[in-house]
Amino acid sequence: MGGIAYKREVLETERITLRPFGFDDAGRVRLLLGDYEVSKTLARVPYPYTAEQVDQWLTRIVDPEMVS
Repeated sequence: MGGIAYKREVLETERITLRPFGFDDAGRVRLLLGDYEVSKTLARVPYPYTAEQVDQWLTRIVDPEMVS
């Protein structure tokens, strides 16, 4: 499947580190998107957002080659 290739770089400053998502972020993503107060502010995220949906989303963005 042809996807967009991009560098998975990290941007760091004194106050913040921005990095790409990884599979180890699944628990935190589930927690945040399982909170209706967070989820209601996002236009394209269903509520409740299931663990399976989190895993599918992370697979698409972390390792697009795994998606058939």
